[in-house]
Amino acid sequence: MMLNGEWSYVIPEDRPSWTVYWDEDVLNRYFYTFGSDPGFPYQNGWVEVRATSREEAERKFRARFPDRPGHEGIMNYAFCYNEQRWAEMDPEHTWHGWKCFEVIE
Repeated sequence: MMLNGEWSYVIPEDRPSWTVYWDEDVLNRYFYTFGSDPGFPYQNGWVEVRATSREEAERKFRARFPDRPGHEGIMNYAFCYNEQRWAEMDPEHTWHGWKCFEVIE
């Protein structure tokens, strides 16, 4: 739900609530997930990238985690989510055993 230019989500009482701000002058959060494939940099978790745009986030991610040899042009992660979608899924509380491995600024 958008209220006064802010995205707000209602999450059950046993979980913290999130407010997501969209502003071109601030860093947005993008979440790159990894499954169980041992070819991924990490398994069963994610990396958070803070950037002003999805394109900038991809550049930062690729600088840290280049494409796999033989798979140039394909980024080395399973899925990517923006902050809004991430908040809707609430993986910190629902993906048991998964964790954030690092934050790239």
